[in-house]
Amino acid sequence: MKPFLLIAFSVSSLCATAADWNLSSEKGLNDLMYLPKAQTYYGISKISAGSAEGQIGQIKIEDDNTKFNQEIGYAFSDKFLLAVDIGYLLSQKAKTTVSNSTSESKSKGIEDPSISLKYRALNQNSSAFNADLKLALSPSLGKQKDSDTNNKGNAYRGGSLYSVGADIGKKYTAMSWKLSTEVDFYGKKKSESQTAPITEDSDKARTDVNVGFSWQWVTGDLFTININIAYIIQGENSNEDPANDLRTVIDSTKGFAFGTDLIFQIAKNTSINLELNSISYDDADLKLTQISDGSSATGTVRDASESVFSIAAKYEF
Repeated sequence: MKPFLLIAFSVSSLCATAADWNLSSEKGLNDLMYLPKAQTYYGISKISAGSAEGQIGQIKIEDDNTKFNQEIGYAFSDKFLLAVDIGYLLSQKAKTTVSNSTSESKSKGIEDPSISLKYRALNQNSSAFNADLKLALSPSLGKQKDSDTNNKGNAYRGGSLYSVGADIGKKYTAMSWKLSTEVDFYGKKKSESQTAPITEDSDKARTDVNVGFSWQWVTGDLFTININIAYIIQGENSNEDPANDLRTVIDSTKGFAFGTDLIFQIAKNTSINLELNSISYDDADLKLTQISDGSSATGTVRDASESVFSIAAKYEF
């Protein structure tokens, strides 16, 4: 990924030198605060490859996945946008390694859909900046099913997810900026095994908070680059597993995210977007408790990180 990042920083430096600070009210397909003209449909078709890993003592945990997402949206007016996102997990492989012994689990299938709303509360033509209010709802379609030796797991989250947020920003002729905040509410999650579905474990509800900043440079009619950073507070993760008489609690932790988007405008209403995002988390305390007798042990989750590379086609129609 280093050549990708080098291109991003090189182009961004050149763009900053040739900055154009004249305000622009023209709506574009890849605006940071995207809101198309009234009665316009848009779509985003995206395929992404992600990985995550972490270390707990001598235990190493790795997760690799590939998924496809299709988002369709419609602007009812110049202020109101509705969108639906449906994802399909093409493959996921989770590996746990202990003393050179590795166990694997695999999953695939449709993911819980998401419905999002955006409202343009302020416009930079009459206010100091643009301001959007956002709401996203992702109800659970069912319990998460773990894989076994004969069956792959499914891709359901196992619980609902609701998000609220707000963006403020400004658009200039050759650049834009956006400051965003988002709060994600994860409902109680339930999962079960394939062979003994009557036995299930659950994660308690948790809340995550994200604060991000994005900067965009437009180098002409054909090429745009975004640089994105974010600070993440991930809530306490608590799991109850009665089948193994175990309660696992991972304390709240913080993370820093960095991302860059390379955007190629291949037609007026069509673009190809290359996106790279990575997150690095602080160490988090871990506590394991036997439910039956209350005995416990502690540890630390170290070197936790995530990265995702995506290729997307974005279009209006």
